[in-house]
Amino acid sequence: MNGHGIIIPREVCQECQLCCRFLEPDRMTPFSSRPDLLPILPSSFTGTSPPTLLPVLHEGFTLWQCSHLDPRETTCRIWPEHPLDCRIYPLMFVRIDDNDWIGIDTNCPYASRIPREQLLEQANRLREQEWKELSPTARRELSRQLAHEMCEGVLPLLPL
Repeated sequence: MNGHGIIIPREVCQECQLCCRFLEPDRMTPFSSRPDLLPILPSSFTGTSPPTLLPVLHEGFTLWQCSHLDPRETTCRIWPEHPLDCRIYPLMFVRIDDNDWIGIDTNCPYASRIPREQLLEQANRLREQEWKELSPTARRELSRQLAHEMCEGVLPLLPL
């Protein structure tokens, strides 16, 4: 769990890779992969090594893949020291109706198997230990970026 994460069996998590591949390099991607955010994020957000996103051809279209994903082994090269966004997934920071939330991504195949109590406990810990510890500048910038995220399939769980 590494202090902040949801316990998802590694083999289940690595089979899907939904949170390791992205349609766009600056949407729904780990915050620590965004160069403009990296200088203002605390080390708890970045993991041991901030990822870069690499374009890869997958089933006929281009996806942006995390540099830490080993696609042949379907594993994360820095597991369990990956960025906060990855450790908390399927929880995620989202902006819905002009408000910041911690939401649950129902696109994650494992999301429905996690008890709601566990999700709420993790969301509360995330809000108290990570979000509230961010500098005002970091919070504003993250909130600004969240406004441009896609939220299809993400249900609000806890307001920030």
